[in-house]
Amino acid sequence: MFPCSYLEVRAKQFGWSDDCVHKEAFSAAHSVAHDNQGAFEIELRSTGAVYLVPADKFIANVLAEAGMDVPVSCEQGMCGACITRVLSGQPEHLDMVLTETERALNNQMTLCCSRSLSDRLVLNL
Repeated sequence: MFPCSYLEVRAKQFGWSDDCVHKEAFSAAHSVAHDNQGAFEIELRSTGAVYLVPADKFIANVLAEAGMDVPVSCEQGMCGACITRVLSGQPEHLDMVLTETERALNNQMTLCCSRSLSDRLVLNL
């Protein structure tokens, strides 16, 4: 398998940056199934509420179970409907919608499939 699609290679030949290339996927290229990574906490800035996100769930699941209306659509990290601002902590980006530049900033994440590399994430919710 090639690391870039044909269109990405062509875009690079024309000097386009990754941020200028729009990609769409209709199935996940990687498994977004839960792994054995440990649990972490999320804190909501608006209320100070803290929730535990176990290894077998994603943030959107935990918030929905707590009665919050979380905007999700694809639930696979492909549409961007659930992108949320991260105020503190380091997300583990498992989506396919954010660019590498956006991921490197660690100031936003997809709640439907991404997890945390830090013990706690503070979200702008």
